[in-house]
Amino acid sequence: MKLQSARACNSQVLLVFVWLSSHTVSDSSSMRESLQSAGYGVLAKIVSTRCHWTIDDFGIDVDETPDGYSVCEVELMVDESTDKTSAEQRVDDLGKKLGLVGGGESLGKMHRYLHKHHPDLLKLLVAKYKK
Repeated sequence: MKLQSARACNSQVLLVFVWLSSHTVSDSSSMRESLQSAGYGVLAKIVSTRCHWTIDDFGIDVDETPDGYSVCEVELMVDESTDKTSAEQRVDDLGKKLGLVGGGESLGKMHRYLHKHHPDLLKLLVAKYKK
C-alpha cells in the first residue's frame, strides 16, 4: 500500500436554507440573494475541512467539523465489467487496514446537525420524505 498523493486540505462552508415565505427568484442575482428574496433563510451554517488522499487506486476523503465530527469516504472507481462484490471487499479491507470504525452508512454532516440542534425538524423531515 503506497500513498501516491495528498492534496492540501481545504475548508468548506455549507449554508442550508429553509423556506420562510413565497417570492419570485430573479435570474440576475446571486444564488444566496435569490434564495433570500424568495423567502428562504439560513437554517444552518456547517463548516468542515476536507482532506483528500490517494492510496494505490483508492480515493480517500475525510471531512471534519470544528467540533471534531469526522466522516471518511473510501472510493474505488470500477467499470461495469468489474466484479462489484470484489471491489466492495477491497474497500472494506482498506478501511480495516486504516483503522476506520464502522462501515456502511454514517450520519452525514447535515443529518447530524439537525439531530443535535433541531431534532423536531429532523423527525418532521424524515416522516414527510421517508419512503
